[in-house]
Amino acid sequence: MDPDSAVGQRVAELRRQKGLRQEDFLELLEARGVGWTQATLSRVEGGKRALKATEAFAVADALGADVAQLNPAGGGLLNQIQSHRLKYREAQSATRTAAARENNLRDRLIALTLADEIQSGRSEFTVHGSPRRFVQLVGHALYEERAWAFYPYGDSEPSIGIGNAEVQSECNWLTTIGIDSAEVQTEYNSLAVTEFGHAEPAGDDHFRLLDEVYRKVFARHLPSLKFVDETTTAPFTVDGIEMRDDGG
Repeated sequence: MDPDSAVGQRVAELRRQKGLRQEDFLELLEARGVGWTQATLSRVEGGKRALKATEAFAVADALGADVAQLNPAGGGLLNQIQSHRLKYREAQSATRTAAARENNLRDRLIALTLADEIQSGRSEFTVHGSPRRFVQLVGHALYEERAWAFYPYGDSEPSIGIGNAEVQSECNWLTTIGIDSAEVQTEYNSLAVTEFGHAEPAGDDHFRLLDEVYRKVFARHLPSLKFVDETTTAPFTVDGIEMRDDGG
């Protein structure tokens, strides 16, 4: 029997020993911060859903038992299997987080290197990514702490936010590659008024306009800089700019 089924059977056994109906047990769990439905409890007791470590203590307390009693073997191999399964899941999560951070830092390095090349007068590059993403990556790299304060969920960007002077200042780096942020602001306002009759679009409309604005502005000032494959999920790459294994 797998550990989840064994633990589930043990929970059901202890509940019945206490004379608790599922409804009564669910009320006890609710009082301890575990908001299960009857379907969830049935899945746990049937071994179809693993019992989380944080839930185990509430379940044991509601049953008037020690958490070790939830293991039918009273410890031993099944307990170690469950314990190591939790540790394995935590390690997987940490690995995914580290990999995502590594990829983001790599994209930022590519974007910063491209910005440096443009500052040096070299702009004949093909970029696999959008102009807005280029602005986003450099902006986050240069103003990460302040950008995080304005975008705590990490899914937006330091942009030309209408009426947000502090966020607008985060795009001042564009002036270092010959693009005046005021020009971007003017272009944005013009498109917003044309399409919506006002200069304050939100959500997807805001980001769609930014895509169009940055595309026009970069084409105007840096026509030799080509943007292709403008996806948001693929790695940000630039033909001719490579990151070596040593990060260089």
